[in-house]
Amino acid sequence: MVGIHIDDGHSAKVMNSPKFTLMMNEIKKVGIDVLLVYRLDQLTRSILDLYEVLKVLDENNCMFKSPTEVYDTNKLIEEIHDTPAE
Repeated sequence: MVGIHIDDGHSAKVMNSPKFTLMMNEIKKVGIDVLLVYRLDQLTRSILDLYEVLKVLDENNCMFKSPTEVYDTNKLIEEIHDTPAE
């Protein structure tokens, strides 16, 4: 385990919080294998932001896991990609 990142006082609506930025940089530079989140809505509440996060994870061979929710991230990426822009 590399670390635990908790952004106390920052909303999941904002993707530029200090701990989130640190976490994403570690995924890109350190080679994190798994991003484990308690619930998806604690990571992001935006489908577009989720797509960007999953894209970075995929590019860096990092899996997305949640102990409380089941996701097939490959399917999520495909579904988001196929969703027409609003």
